[in-house]
Amino acid sequence: MMERAVAERKGEAVVAERRATLNLGQDIRIPPEYIESENLRLRIYKRIAGVTSEAGRDEVRRELEDRFGPPPPAVVNLLNYAVLKALAEKLLVASVDRRGDQIGVKFYDDTPLGPERVVKLIRKRRDLRLDPAGVLWLGAKGTQGGAMEAVRNVLLQLQA
Repeated sequence: MMERAVAERKGEAVVAERRATLNLGQDIRIPPEYIESENLRLRIYKRIAGVTSEAGRDEVRRELEDRFGPPPPAVVNLLNYAVLKALAEKLLVASVDRRGDQIGVKFYDDTPLGPERVVKLIRKRRDLRLDPAGVLWLGAKGTQGGAMEAVRNVLLQLQA
């Protein structure tokens, strides 16, 4: 926010910050049974929100294990969510929404991924389809590692 204000003051072009919304219907929280102190939980949420890579996720997970013991599934989901969100924002994904056994991935118009990459991946993977609105749909049923892993794999394949 401060960087944007400084850039505006200098008369520099301000790039709009693009956020991805991920709605995969998974439990992504820090249960009070795991970390009792609300202030400490809020600090950990902030720390996890800054995770942008698998290495960062693994580091935070080790810290949590050292301080509080093995994280429950909801915390593991939260850590994986942070990495997926960072990847989605890098590729200018607008939203990821789960609807039943399907997951829709909608991209911003100026995504760095060209349409040829998407079409090439659809031809390679029969579980993907592109609807007329430009939403990429993938099946979530029976995916090894869950919905987050399925989306992550598709985004990594598109990025390659």
